[in-house]
Amino acid sequence: MRPTRTLVAALVAAGLAGALPAPAAAHNVKHSPKVGDAATTFFFRGKAWQPGGEVFVEYYANGDAAEPFKTFRFTASENGRFVFRFTRPIFTAAYGLNQRMCFTQFDTRFARTAGQPPGRRFRKCKRFYVEPPTARFWPSAGPPGTPFLFMTSGWYPGTRLTLRLTRPDGVTETYNDMDPTRRKGAYFAVGRPFGSVFVRKGGTGRLFPGDPNVLVGDYLASVRAANGSGAQVRTLVTVTQP
Repeated sequence: MRPTRTLVAALVAAGLAGALPAPAAAHNVKHSPKVGDAATTFFFRGKAWQPGGEVFVEYYANGDAAEPFKTFRFTASENGRFVFRFTRPIFTAAYGLNQRMCFTQFDTRFARTAGQPPGRRFRKCKRFYVEPPTARFWPSAGPPGTPFLFMTSGWYPGTRLTLRLTRPDGVTETYNDMDPTRRKGAYFAVGRPFGSVFVRKGGTGRLFPGDPNVLVGDYLASVRAANGSGAQVRTLVTVTQP
């Protein structure tokens, strides 16, 4: 009789163990990077989720928003892990955005403790920061004849941009000849005095060769997507007295 009692006790203990709350290490998410721009790929890695269980994802373009901007669904792997790859976050030209990604799973292994199907609800949220696109001239000032290199980054890869340059006399020049923003960072030979310049993913640029007859004063540059939608970034370059 003793072996039978031992077996029954073991089965009861096993049943109770299945009803216990998930350990603290379960249903975890780590993410990297924590800061990026519109060209950044954000990775969210999960561990100790229910193997083969569905995971519901909510993307909040504003970290304090009550409703998600977009939702996704996927299935955790057979070892309870996942890698969620997120691209093309929402961005603005004026300021950075504190954003949030939340992962939810109804773990059927804990349906008994939840009291009803589909199981106990586990939810993990991670915050990340999306910086605005940037633009600048190299150098930011110089006399007539100075070569100026316009550079901008932080856009969605593959975006065509339009650059508008307002001269000191009020005339605006439009340039649509910049390469699409890079899908992968690479070095490019620009020429003297810049040599080779690294253009990062989501960036592009334009060289303004030195013109000894250029007007003296401030030039306001405005760059945005060629289709006219979305963010607009401004920067200034100054042609000084010779």
